Amino acid sequence: NLGKLRTAIAQVFQDAQKSAAGHRKLVVTLKTIQTQAEEVGLEQEFNKFFNRMINRVLPVKKNELSADRVVRFCDTFVRYLVFNEPEVDVDEDYDTPVSRFIDSFMRHLLHGIEAKDKVVRYRVCQLIAATINNLGEVEDELYEALKSMLMRRLYDKEPTVRVQAALAISRLQSDEEDGNDVKVTELLKERLQHDPSADVRRVILFNLSQTENTLLFLLERARDVHPTNRRSVYSRVMKQIDFRLLTISDREKIMQWGLRDRDDSVRLAASKMFAINWIKNTDNNLIELLERLDVLNSKIADIAMETFFRMRRDAFEKIEFKPTFWENLSAEPAFLARAYNDFCIQENLMNNLDEQIPEVTKMTQYVELYMSALRTDKGDSTELEFVVEQLLIICETLDFSDEVGRRKMLSLLRNILTEDNVGDKIIEKSVQVLRKVTVNERDFSQVLTEIISDIQDTLPADDDQTISETDRAQKQRAFDLKSLAICQSMLELIEAPLESNALLGNLLDSHVTSAVRNYDPIIRERGVRCLGLLSLLSKELATKQLLLFGTCYHEGHEELQIESLKIIGDLLIVHGPAILDVEGCVDSLSLFRLFYKAIRNSESHEVQATAAEALCKLFLAGVIKEEELLKAIVMVYFHHDSSENHALRQILNFCLPVYAYSSLENQKRIANITVDSLRRLTAIYEEPDGSDGMVAPTQMLQQLLEWTDPLRSVGIDTQEAAKS
Repeated sequence: NLGKLRTAIAQVFQDAQKSAAGHRKLVVTLKTIQTQAEEVGLEQEFNKFFNRMINRVLPVKKNELSADRVVRFCDTFVRYLVFNEPEVDVDEDYDTPVSRFIDSFMRHLLHGIEAKDKVVRYRVCQLIAATINNLGEVEDELYEALKSMLMRRLYDKEPTVRVQAALAISRLQSDEEDGNDVKVTELLKERLQHDPSADVRRVILFNLSQTENTLLFLLERARDVHPTNRRSVYSRVMKQIDFRLLTISDREKIMQWGLRDRDDSVRLAASKMFAINWIKNTDNNLIELLERLDVLNSKIADIAMETFFRMRRDAFEKIEFKPTFWENLSAEPAFLARAYNDFCIQENLMNNLDEQIPEVTKMTQYVELYMSALRTDKGDSTELEFVVEQLLIICETLDFSDEVGRRKMLSLLRNILTEDNVGDKIIEKSVQVLRKVTVNERDFSQVLTEIISDIQDTLPADDDQTISETDRAQKQRAFDLKSLAICQSMLELIEAPLESNALLGNLLDSHVTSAVRNYDPIIRERGVRCLGLLSLLSKELATKQLLLFGTCYHEGHEELQIESLKIIGDLLIVHGPAILDVEGCVDSLSLFRLFYKAIRNSESHEVQATAAEALCKLFLAGVIKEEELLKAIVMVYFHHDSSENHALRQILNFCLPVYAYSSLENQKRIANITVDSLRRLTAIYEEPDGSDGMVAPTQMLQQLLEWTDPLRSVGIDTQEAAKS
């Protein structure tokens, strides 16, 4: 009878909420009750009372174990019904007790999916998410109703409801991607990008179908604001993706984001992805893995290899470089050898170095081998140049106590630097090795000065009639660029004052000064850079040339402006304000005007960011204390014109708090400019379209109050802060 039916169903639910261990038995029991009810004409009563039992669960708050067990029981029961349902003829009307039960159950849940009670909405979506995979065939009208309601719940104000709705609707994605299913996928992609809840984004991340259309959206979560989501991309999502399906650009991004992440757990997950998962995709072939990274242009390959060696010491110990390896280098093996050498030095693995890396004489032969190939190569020489660069980097770390090997290396480097058509990278690396080979800075600069003179001697004489003016100009330009490249590389390695090395003064007069006056923008830019490096070595020269660097900013193109700002900032950091206000030279006011103009130059984001970085360094070093410039920095930070200049915002986001909290004096300066800055910013905010890209004045005030809070200053006790 009906009473016994209800009692039996209620007892099953009572037992189901106590423990999940007996769910299988209870499912069989409930199925038996359903069959018996059908036989005596109580099928509808069974369905109704089952739904009434479900109603008892709906108001139960999240994390209540008894309710969660009932949800799992419903999932198990529905799955059991569908799995054990007898097959029916396709031509027959698909109407069975199981289909009628599922229809009744789903429609009952849909009645509560928009309930006012957030707990009811949560439990309804949870039940749908738990059972939707096992529904079997349902009516089109019910399917569309489910999908429509779940889509609406994706915008529910409660994150817990959205999590379950996302989980449920993700089950409705189809591999066929017809028009409706694409709509589901597109909605999930949109929610993955914009839902404010990290939990919702994580559920979609785990359940969004992995197709060519969705892959970039999944990888994009490696930049999620929540570290768990970022880690999940590397620890779960990327495990299911063969990295070879990604473009080289995407591989580079995913590695760069992960290995440089600020969170340790994300970096560890990215390291495991590279050192364990990706190497498996290449059948443990390290060279093939490097080929997939494009080591010639990669910015993250160095960190990736260090991570690999650190995490896979078993693979590291198996690496062996035979003579045939060194004689047949391409980009990837050369990079591997250099990375191996760097790691051994970093970890002080001298035995590995002695066994695997050739000594100086042998390495000199290998460099000469690939330089010879580079001379005769008629095609794209990029890869050969890269091989030579990697070998030169290794050479810089070698022991030059063997005089024979040292002399051979010195001779080789002379030949490399005097050759035509040698790339700037090879010049730079050759000069760095030369510094290691030479005895001291004077010897180093003398050798390079001689090399520049030797190159100059190869230029055609002015009265040589056998060469056209065009060819003469081309040769002169090539010489100027090469000599300046050598000068720059040399000056970057010299530390002694300019006055103690007469050879550097000769270079200044013979090459650098003329380059600064050259009409060719590239030569002029390199000349200015070399002049800046020389000025770092001499306070007197810096004082005299500061006006020139200011002129380069005012009259130069964008690249020259950036270079000039960097040089001026570095000179003030090294020499201090003593190079200002000297008679006949640049005064402080003129310099402040230059920086003021540069930091307000919103037309060029890079110039503005460079000026901000230079100014922040000068303020942090205490070289500049001008409050008007500080006000300009604060104004730019909050101004809507800088909202799209991400480099500028990143610099100021770091430097302004550091400056404020480093001393009470700095906080007082910010306090002095707060009222006027806020007044001006408020006026800008109230202009038409002024609020676009700007925070409200109340938020600006809150930020300024935080910066001027003495309790936040580093190393200040409470009593001293109270007095300030």
